[in-house]
Amino acid sequence: MKQFISLLMVVILLNTVVYAEKPTFEDIDDTKWYSDWVNIIKDLNITSGYPDGTFKPDNQLKRIELLSFTMKSLGYDIPIANDYWGQNIIDKAIEINIISNQSSDLMFSDPEGYITREETARVIYNAYLKSNEVFNSDVDQEIRSTIVDLEEINSMYLQGVVGVFSSGIVEGYADKSFKPKNQLTRAEAAVFISRLALPEKRKSIELELSSFEYHTTSVRANNFKVHYSPEHQDIYNIMTIVDTVENADVENGFAWIGGLSSQSTHLLGLYSNMEDFDYAPVTSHTSYKRWNIEVRKILPPQEYTDWIEITGWRDKNELEHEETMKAVFNYLFAEDSDRIWNKYFEYANTIVEENVGIDYQTESFGRTVRIVASTTGVGLYATRKTDALPVIVEDGKVMVQYASILSDGSIGTVTFHDITDKNSNE
Repeated sequence: MKQFISLLMVVILLNTVVYAEKPTFEDIDDTKWYSDWVNIIKDLNITSGYPDGTFKPDNQLKRIELLSFTMKSLGYDIPIANDYWGQNIIDKAIEINIISNQSSDLMFSDPEGYITREETARVIYNAYLKSNEVFNSDVDQEIRSTIVDLEEINSMYLQGVVGVFSSGIVEGYADKSFKPKNQLTRAEAAVFISRLALPEKRKSIELELSSFEYHTTSVRANNFKVHYSPEHQDIYNIMTIVDTVENADVENGFAWIGGLSSQSTHLLGLYSNMEDFDYAPVTSHTSYKRWNIEVRKILPPQEYTDWIEITGWRDKNELEHEETMKAVFNYLFAEDSDRIWNKYFEYANTIVEENVGIDYQTESFGRTVRIVASTTGVGLYATRKTDALPVIVEDGKVMVQYASILSDGSIGTVTFHDITDKNSNE
């Protein structure tokens, strides 16, 4: 019995020694910031290093090397090609949409060149998307606001950079920069690959935005997830007004409401009937849409496009969705809505010659309003408010809360107005 116990202890000790002395790369110092990350990709058999037993953490990494690491992290065991050793890796990466076969994609056209951090981000994010959903546009916009050198990122790689930040694969530097043009080191690659392969190693992303599911009554529209902060209340109020009034009776019209994935934008399209809605996407013709409203949360680069934008049918005598749009105007401009409504249709019914647009700008109910008419149509732009109170829906009516602000900044008296009253701006 003693002999058996002694033998068991020897086996345990041998196993302990083997685990504790598991060989690592000869040039990896355990005190360095990257040591754990390098050891992770070695343990995962993503890399075996150089033949001399080193990893060379400070060396620059070739594009094909990064691609090889990435494909292995996804579980692909790709054989070495005869002519160019990495050709099979490139072919597989193209097949599963990690890279493209366009000459502009340097992963394809120059695989032996050294890879930059922004190029790396695109590859890693494309790989991440193989088993994860794309991030909500509002999350993307929040992340973009935190990267101080965002403007230095090539547009081809921007979504990838935002994606690896959003997913927690990258933290960036202490000064909140990404340094997109810097060439990637092998040590940095170990971090990218480790966090791609092991979700538990990703950084937890904490955003100040809370989220909720927007439930639309639109017949063909899907519910979608939006991120909310009080400064966006004006946008959700408009969505709620259109949804409540227009979709109360689908026989008399239909509003499609959705979120655009490319930017922090919500789009509201008003159609005469379901047939027009079904036909418009097939023909790519917007004439079937009678009104179009776009609301954006984040300031885009073009002037006026962060405003609420309304475009619609020209002829007031053939106006459709009047109740819905009057409710929107009542909400935006309150007791001044008659003036803005009439000015809009004055411009809508004005014949505009080619290259001779007309432009009207005014102030109304705390908003700057711009109406622009051209040969292609007329648009109304209104600044949005960042201190709007939520609208209240009761029995199919929309009640708007207007609050007085006291000298100390607190909210005083709150009054309610029914903006769906058909006689409210006659």
